[in-house]
Amino acid sequence: MKYYLCILIGLISVPLSAQMTLELKPLYKTTVIECEPIPVEVAWENASDQEINVGQPATPLQSGGGWFIINGKKINSGDSGAVPLWSSSVPWTIKPGERKTDRTDLHRLIDKAGTYQVSLIIERTQPHDSISLHLESNTMEITIQLAQGEDLEALNYAINNSKPNQRNERKINACAILCNINDSDPVAKAIVEKYPTSVYAAYIQGFAGYQYEEQWLNYDFIKYLVYRDGPPQGEARGPGAEEALRKMHQNSVETDKKWCLIRGPQLIDYLKGRSDVRSADIMRLEAGYRFAYAFQYERARIVLERLIQDGKDERAVSKAKQLIAFLKEKKFIPAK
Repeated sequence: MKYYLCILIGLISVPLSAQMTLELKPLYKTTVIECEPIPVEVAWENASDQEINVGQPATPLQSGGGWFIINGKKINSGDSGAVPLWSSSVPWTIKPGERKTDRTDLHRLIDKAGTYQVSLIIERTQPHDSISLHLESNTMEITIQLAQGEDLEALNYAINNSKPNQRNERKINACAILCNINDSDPVAKAIVEKYPTSVYAAYIQGFAGYQYEEQWLNYDFIKYLVYRDGPPQGEARGPGAEEALRKMHQNSVETDKKWCLIRGPQLIDYLKGRSDVRSADIMRLEAGYRFAYAFQYERARIVLERLIQDGKDERAVSKAKQLIAFLKEKKFIPAK
């Protein structure tokens, strides 16, 4: 992961010369192919011993007082299409030592192949409060590579079959289709059918990207396996309520089981043709859990043990070990 941590400190004209820092940090990959998301975290940190008023309580990237500097060119963040992934916002004040974060995606700003130096400047002026704020972040490097092979075929198909935007550009709309979970758009469906092992097919089906990894690395596998085999949750009241709860629980488990029997093989089939994707170990982890939930313990064991043996993502390997230990403890698989 290439990025520079030399954070430039901005000064705020408030009592005691209070200071804040602004940091720009990649959350997923710094080398991507065309149209892939480029999620980054923007962090404000109060490095002083005083509470700092930062002005309007708006997300800094939506405020119109922020600019991305990309290879020396200043781009207003409000007009750039860089949209926060979460709705978090920076409040009126930031306490001493407090760190507030926001997230955004840069792929609409830099969608052509090349290497980019990216930083962020945020300026605020509130005359009535005599606040003047100027913050400059560190610089990080992003490399976009040309799509090749099946990825290129999928990209070209999406561009040729997407509707143009107001500026008669098709690629922006194509990228929106290619890198979002979407099971209803006809172009997205065609990408999965025609180019099933393209990197874009993984995004469309929801098993790629920063949010996917974050979800499954924090997923409480054991909790849901215990729920599957446990008594119905809730309080039974009135005649027949206990039986109604039991049926509701059973239906919920059956629905989840059917989905797991679809999702588990889907993940494995994708990995057979494209084991080089960044989320490969997370996908194996999810597949192992899906098989376990569907009572296919031997398939779960094979997938999880392979992940433990060959996995490169230590986070996924650690979660796989926890799941294997639970399956052995419950005697779902042999305790070898």
